[in-house]
Amino acid sequence: MPAARIPDNEGRRLAALLALRVLDTGPEERFDRIARMAQKMFDVPMATISLVDFDRQWFKSHIGMSTRETPRSHAFCAHTILENEVLVVEDARRDSRFSDSPLVLDDPQIRFYAGAPISAPGGELVGALCVIDREARSASADDIETLRDLAAVVESELAASQLAVVDELTQLLNRRGFDLTANHLMTLASRSAVTMSLVLADLDDMKSINDSLGHEYGDQALRDSAELLTKIFRGSDVVARIGGDEFAIAAFDTSEDFGELASARLKEVVDIHNGSSTIPVRLSLSVGGVTREPHDALSVDEMLRDADAAMYSAKRRSRADRLYAQASDLTELDCDVRQSIRAA
Repeated sequence: MPAARIPDNEGRRLAALLALRVLDTGPEERFDRIARMAQKMFDVPMATISLVDFDRQWFKSHIGMSTRETPRSHAFCAHTILENEVLVVEDARRDSRFSDSPLVLDDPQIRFYAGAPISAPGGELVGALCVIDREARSASADDIETLRDLAAVVESELAASQLAVVDELTQLLNRRGFDLTANHLMTLASRSAVTMSLVLADLDDMKSINDSLGHEYGDQALRDSAELLTKIFRGSDVVARIGGDEFAIAAFDTSEDFGELASARLKEVVDIHNGSSTIPVRLSLSVGGVTREPHDALSVDEMLRDADAAMYSAKRRSRADRLYAQASDLTELDCDVRQSIRAA
């Protein structure tokens, strides 16, 4: 069975999944109720609420199935999360994607499958509501809409689980959500034998913005910074606000100069933003990063420490450059004044 391809936004998708904080939790009636409803409405022996983790498919609810998880490589739902459409497999034995799957050849002997993708509050596809039969069958347009409606109920329930790990102002992960996700990505990077990078970005002069213009402009500067950071990083990278004016980015399969490239790219988009912004705030962000090789023993906390040191080194250089530029301007002005006096 060919494994489903990895979504382009896999890092953010996994971050959104972890932010829900439901993986490996116990059964809950609110989810089992929805699965039972789907089972009854479609008159099938099995219905599941499946969440696709980085290497497994885990069932938050599994009606009519004894197993709690399967390898991701075997999962029908790993295909469902690739498109925001209901996936219908009328006869898995005749579908080249699934015909040799252990889930088809062995227990539970899947023939019919219909899965409606489940989105996290940010729109990332994290799993599916599925109805499964051991007999081949078809699905009508009404069936598909019904499954979508039930999946929307699941999404509403999941949204209530996310609040503790999302920053309300920027809608990025907060520090708790970032720590959870970064550790998960580190495990993924180690298993895949690829590098992992961690970048910190600090909004310069935040106190000055709040003191001189007010917190409304300070909040807008943070929202704008979050938007620019999300824009320059890859869809697989995870962006979080981990402190008042501090952002963190976790990325895997990166180059050694990932942080430097990010800093240069961020400067470009910040300059463009400042040139077109209609509010009296000029954004400036200091950036520092560190890259971990697969064999390194660095923890996420240690990477944060090293990235923090690199960021503050960049901040000191930036401040020194600004002071030098100001001193140069004053020197030129002083020369102009002396020349005017001589001319008089």
